[in-house]
Amino acid sequence: MPTEVVPLSFRDPIARVVAVDGVIHRAVAAEHAAHVETLLRSRWLQTRVERGDMPASDWCAAPPGCLSWGDDWRWIRHQTLEMPLYPHEITSQQLYDAALLTLDLAQDALSTGHMLKDASAWNVLHVNGRAVFVDLTSFVPHDGSPLWLAYGQFGRHFVIPLLLSHHLRMSPADTFVRHRDGLTPEFARRLLGRWRSFSSLAAAEFIGLPAMLRDARRVAPSPQSGDMETAVQAHQALLARLRGVVQSLEPTLRRRNTNWSRYTAQRDHYTREGLALKHAFLTRRLASGHGRLLDLGCNTGEYALHAAQAGRSVIAADIDEQSLQELHQGKAALPISTLLLDLANPGPALGWRNAEVAPTLSRARGRFGTVLCVGLLHHLLVTVRVPLTDVLEFLSDLGPHELLIEWIPPHDRKFQEIAGPNLPLYEHLNQAVFEAAIASHWVIEERHAVPGNERVLYALRRTVRTV
Repeated sequence: MPTEVVPLSFRDPIARVVAVDGVIHRAVAAEHAAHVETLLRSRWLQTRVERGDMPASDWCAAPPGCLSWGDDWRWIRHQTLEMPLYPHEITSQQLYDAALLTLDLAQDALSTGHMLKDASAWNVLHVNGRAVFVDLTSFVPHDGSPLWLAYGQFGRHFVIPLLLSHHLRMSPADTFVRHRDGLTPEFARRLLGRWRSFSSLAAAEFIGLPAMLRDARRVAPSPQSGDMETAVQAHQALLARLRGVVQSLEPTLRRRNTNWSRYTAQRDHYTREGLALKHAFLTRRLASGHGRLLDLGCNTGEYALHAAQAGRSVIAADIDEQSLQELHQGKAALPISTLLLDLANPGPALGWRNAEVAPTLSRARGRFGTVLCVGLLHHLLVTVRVPLTDVLEFLSDLGPHELLIEWIPPHDRKFQEIAGPNLPLYEHLNQAVFEAAIASHWVIEERHAVPGNERVLYALRRTVRTV
């Protein structure tokens, strides 16, 4: 088979990133290779790699499919991150984590005479429950300027989105799907209005004043390089102050309850026996399963936590940001990445020619050993209005070896509540219809009726098809 070379990043003038047969490589312009070598040997960077804050990176020969690039480039092979999440797929709490990691790394770089020239949220991916900084060539030799070149970008990508999360409950998806380079002060001020644009020091610094002074800013003189020690001290003081700004905007400081974040305390549609059976069945299957878990409609992550405690890597997906943020805060060091996902409108292809970031569901295909879909099917049938066969086709297309799913009949109380007057549209559905529909994709390994209601839990194994 021919080598597959997929361009991933081209925006840095000194480097390009490509995936070669799925392995991430970075081409560094030859004239910048020396300072990249200094970076790779820096103890602070090696420490960050050991912690997992950055991927491991090593020089290599030009990979197959890239030999024609010639001698103007030097090549680095990066550790490949499995199913990373991008800024438009995360919660505000994860964006907060990414902001702090960016500031930490910028401080570290100063200790070796470097500075961080980019502060893009796209430089931080989210893998196995943690933020990972992936743009090695954003670190450049310090130019002696007392100002931080990336200050404005840090505001657009981190501070302003966190301010809008605070005031308007906007998620990172609301920012980054349409505004790849973050939100400008002028745009944010139109959303917040004059009073809230000056309601805190952070809002005034990043929204209110810049929006007022935009014309003056355009003609402001460029900062001049000066004494390096003084410049580094000024730079360090700025980064320390920005850390305080970000910490004042931590999303969990503004915890609010939603219907879904309270779900586990409101399950009176299950009997005690029914909940016990469901819990025992799912925790047993999740602990004995293999590969990464995708928990669809995870709420606050009751079963995601069990799977991670059993040693599995988990992506926990939900439409409710508050539920995900509670899970993110409570997972400790467990390998759980929270994915803010609206299945009716999942993350699209983004970037130049729709090619810089693939659609969320395309990237998810084939990445999971198990998909968990409990308490969700009736919402897809009724709220999203997806036919049963289409729901099962979607779950099959994800390509898991195992599907754990809960059948919820139309006469179930929760089904009736969400269907309302449209309930007659679904009265043709029953357990026999459901089992006939799954037969083209799955083999039933286990089936358990839930005591106290007529829900049924299934463990399904992918049908082996022969050509």
